[in-house]
Amino acid sequence: MRQRLLCGLLSLIMIIGVMTGMSKPVYAEEGGEEGGEESTVVVKEAEVSSLSELEAALNDTTINCIIITQSFDVPCKTAEKNKPTSRLIVNRTMTIKGTSPDIKLTRTIDPGDPANGVAAASNGLLQSMIGVCGNKVEDGVILSLYDITLDGGAVFEGLSVMDRIDNETQITKQGACGRSLVDVYNKATLNLEAGLTIQNSYCSYSLASVRSDGDSTGSCNYGGGVRVDWDEETGGGTVNVKAGSCIRDCSVSSRAHSNGYGGGIGAYSFAHLNISGGLIEDCSAPRGGAIGCTNRAKYDPETAASFVMNGGTLRGCCAEYGGGISAYGRSDDEADPKEPYDYLLGGTIENCSAIYGGAVAFGEDRNNLPLITITPFSDGLLIINNCTSEQELPTDLYFGSIELQYPDIYIKNPSAVSESVHIDAVTKSITFYTDKDAEEKFTVLYTEQGTSLGNFFPGDPSSEYPFIGWNTKADGTGDTYTKTDIIDEDIVLYARWLYPPTVDESENLEITYGDADKSVSVTASAPYGGDFSYQWSTCKEDGTDASEIQGATEAAYNIPKQNAGTYYYKCIVTNSGNGKTVTTESDPIKVEIAPKTLTLEWSDTELTESDIAQKPKAEIVDGVLDEDDCQVEVTGEETKAGTYKATAKLIGEDSANYVIADENDFADFTIAAKPTPTPEPTPEATEEPTASPSADPSAQPTADPSAEPSATPGTDVDITAEIPFAENVSLEEKEKAILEENTDKNDVAGSTHIYLTPKASPKKTSMKLTWKKIKGADGYKIYGAKCGKQMQPIATVEGGSKKSYTVKKLKKGSYYKFVIVAYKNTSAGEKVITTSRSIHASTDGGKKGNPTSLKVKKSKLKIKKGKTAKIKASFKKKKKVATHIAKFRYESTDTSIATVNKKGKVKAVGKGKCKIYVYTQNGLTKMIPVTVK
Repeated sequence: MRQRLLCGLLSLIMIIGVMTGMSKPVYAEEGGEEGGEESTVVVKEAEVSSLSELEAALNDTTINCIIITQSFDVPCKTAEKNKPTSRLIVNRTMTIKGTSPDIKLTRTIDPGDPANGVAAASNGLLQSMIGVCGNKVEDGVILSLYDITLDGGAVFEGLSVMDRIDNETQITKQGACGRSLVDVYNKATLNLEAGLTIQNSYCSYSLASVRSDGDSTGSCNYGGGVRVDWDEETGGGTVNVKAGSCIRDCSVSSRAHSNGYGGGIGAYSFAHLNISGGLIEDCSAPRGGAIGCTNRAKYDPETAASFVMNGGTLRGCCAEYGGGISAYGRSDDEADPKEPYDYLLGGTIENCSAIYGGAVAFGEDRNNLPLITITPFSDGLLIINNCTSEQELPTDLYFGSIELQYPDIYIKNPSAVSESVHIDAVTKSITFYTDKDAEEKFTVLYTEQGTSLGNFFPGDPSSEYPFIGWNTKADGTGDTYTKTDIIDEDIVLYARWLYPPTVDESENLEITYGDADKSVSVTASAPYGGDFSYQWSTCKEDGTDASEIQGATEAAYNIPKQNAGTYYYKCIVTNSGNGKTVTTESDPIKVEIAPKTLTLEWSDTELTESDIAQKPKAEIVDGVLDEDDCQVEVTGEETKAGTYKATAKLIGEDSANYVIADENDFADFTIAAKPTPTPEPTPEATEEPTASPSADPSAQPTADPSAEPSATPGTDVDITAEIPFAENVSLEEKEKAILEENTDKNDVAGSTHIYLTPKASPKKTSMKLTWKKIKGADGYKIYGAKCGKQMQPIATVEGGSKKSYTVKKLKKGSYYKFVIVAYKNTSAGEKVITTSRSIHASTDGGKKGNPTSLKVKKSKLKIKKGKTAKIKASFKKKKKVATHIAKFRYESTDTSIATVNKKGKVKAVGKGKCKIYVYTQNGLTKMIPVTVK
């Protein structure tokens, strides 16, 4: 019954760890003790295309990454005592990879040099191709193999996978064989990474790695593809089999006096085998067709080997014991309690076969059962499928109420199971995808809840794009996970690749000189998201001669005031991640700035002849920007009577930025002839009248003139005819509402941000307020107060063209709030055009501050009618910002087209175009064009 319990519970397993005499996995990160920061490693690469170049690179201690660009053979000599047992030796931390997985290194038989007395190598006794020599400190030397094929040179023609075990003579005649293809010793670590394949290797000889006592051939062969050396002096090491790697068609022969272990990987005492991904297929050995982890009785229990499998696949492997896995042995000291060393936690064992234990065999003749940790898990993480065993032990076991049956797991002496089985904690799964759109998983790993994956975490997958990490969202908006992160739930992780951004430019722009808030923009995207940054430049039409614009680092760039003409702008968009960057340059965007049209008012077009030349007058009605130098000059003066044409032109430093309206740059005028003087007649003397004058006229007007005045005092005036968006309420009424409103929490009724768009720029004891001038306004009334108090009138700024006011004598490090009202003088008094939303800002010199820049993720929106979109805004700050009213506020210019709520959710209501304004409490503003289809 206990055997069935162990066999079944193995389906419910999961934990991760390199067990070195401890009950729970413990990991130390690179560069320091557990929990320390990882060190920075400078990578120096070397590209090689031949064996001699590879040997030179291995001998150059400054190189730690070798890239192999062509396939070549590696002739191996006879492995002899007191001589190198590996053809190529790696004795420092190193990465070796091919330019593609098709690059192949093939073990061949060294032909020697018979002419000079050097015999050819003895086939069947050949060296390993690669020896990974550690520094006797675990993980002191690490070799990682990517994207390359290592071929052992064995030929198995005419033999089934099982038949290879006992046909050493035939195999020796057909191809190369000898020691394992890769040898790990002196506590080195070997990482089998994505794209690596080890194939066609036959272990027929197990001479130990170099020893001071003259070496030893050991008691058995082990490790068809990879072996971890076994002896106390130079043995020990770690092999990590990771997702995307493969060991296939590797076998171990059976020696006359013992057995062979691990067709794919073999290990003895001092070894740690960790299978978290990859594939081992069509391998064979007398014990452990894929994996053999064996014989710990000889040394101290603390040196016992460990085996952990929590992922990957063993397929089509076969053996006498354990078609997939064979593990046995522990100290013979029954009185010495020990922690578990082996974990069979997850993964797939399929289509494997054996006489005993088609999938797994534990134990051996001396009943030395390995210590097995089993974790109950209701769905079963270990999949055993289609495995066959010639001999089985009938059992009926239950875990709780769950019947557990795995007939293809064999345990020698099941009565000892109670001493070997440890029931452990709940497990969680981690599923990895390298392609966000692919259905096929990269790998699935499992770990005990509350632990990290540690060294079982997959190595960086390869692609034509830089890899930047694993995230719960393919676009990087989820949580990033590394090997040190604690797993508390089942998670799915996506590889994130650093794609060059796809950049869409805004259309060419045609504006008029002096237009404000006109901008060009780009929209960046990438399949796996990223952190986009922007740099705008001026350039020529073809994009050359670019000159960076200082501070232009947002997705949109507001065109500054500049002379009329044609300009070109482009933006370099950088996608960043994990210390890597890729860039894309936008196409140039053409900006044409047309001169502003001015209207002239002509006068004095009817003149009288004079001795001095005369001409009419022309004045610019409106439109010249503040501080611009532009006047009108009239020519065509005449002296004589007649009808003439006068011409006007613009002069001044900025006159090229203006143009006179069509047919308004001339005027007809007349000069009338000077009238001829009429001679006055000579008065003649007459008699004085004798009659006395009559009385003075007494008639008086009967009444005062009755013409009505233009407006009667007290009569209201509607200003919306002139200014359609005007609030059209009296300033007195609006002021009352402002003074009564709690502007710390609410905005004044009828207020809006989109016309004045006020902004506060603080200093220690003053605050400069700026706003847009309102056409038709005669002045601006400013209200303000320290936050927490009621608003009070501060100042009246007369003149509609004024756009700023500085409030002084404020307290440093304090928040203040302000409202600005634009008004128009009428016969009925001051009428309100528009009232701003309240803005809140802190003076400098305190612990709190203000937003310094505002950013939106999308600079424009296109939405189908009835659909919604979310505006994602963020701001930068130098100090913590205390929120007043809201972190962001939003407004739509036309709610019949699109509405926006206080969370920035935009709803498309009707077809058309409008704008959404998003702004911070201190007035930083972004305008987002919205098109509803």
